[in-house]
Amino acid sequence: MEAISEVRWSKALEGLDSATLQTIESNLTRRVLPAGSPLFYQGTRADSLFIIQSGRVRLFQYTSSGKEYSSGVWSKGYLIGLISTILGGDRFVSAQAVDRTTLLVLDRANLLRCMKTIPTFALNISYLLALLANDSIRRAVPLALDSVDIKLGRALLKLATLDETSQSSTVSGITQEELATMVGASRPWVNRTLSLFEKQGLIHRYKHVITLLDLDRCRDVWLGNQT
Repeated sequence: MEAISEVRWSKALEGLDSATLQTIESNLTRRVLPAGSPLFYQGTRADSLFIIQSGRVRLFQYTSSGKEYSSGVWSKGYLIGLISTILGGDRFVSAQAVDRTTLLVLDRANLLRCMKTIPTFALNISYLLALLANDSIRRAVPLALDSVDIKLGRALLKLATLDETSQSSTVSGITQEELATMVGASRPWVNRTLSLFEKQGLIHRYKHVITLLDLDRCRDVWLGNQT
């Protein structure tokens, strides 16, 4: 079963010939955000989707009580804002650049026009929407029932990216405070739990970088039969 990490722009372009790819790409514009800059805010009108070319984007939302909840950090190739852009309603979440981030922008009018005129592209977008819905359903019960340490482990798996130099999976540029908002815990609790994970031989921490030492073992411990 595919994970939400598969919701990438490359999937939307599968099966398209070079002429069709050029047609779609001609509708894309480029945008660069400095580190820490907002991309969009929760509750604003969704008029474009974004494809991350470089850097990372953090998605988060505020509850009715004003508490911030981070849903994840996404990197190169990932699509941001697909569902809300298709619906044309308000954004469900806010988005902020973690690093200096370069994005490709496809506005809603051109997205819908391409879907109407290019059937394969429309099918690919539908598939990505199904992946997002599937992930939401799969996560709903575990998020409610799992212990907070398991939630933290799953957050680390979602945030981890492959370091091509060392061939290890690492989480970098994410503070303990941000991890705390993802799992509904305090920063001291996150620090204690990361220390426990380190003692268990699951991770290693060094200068704001968390390395997942054995990805298969981490998946066994934190995902169980969810993989």
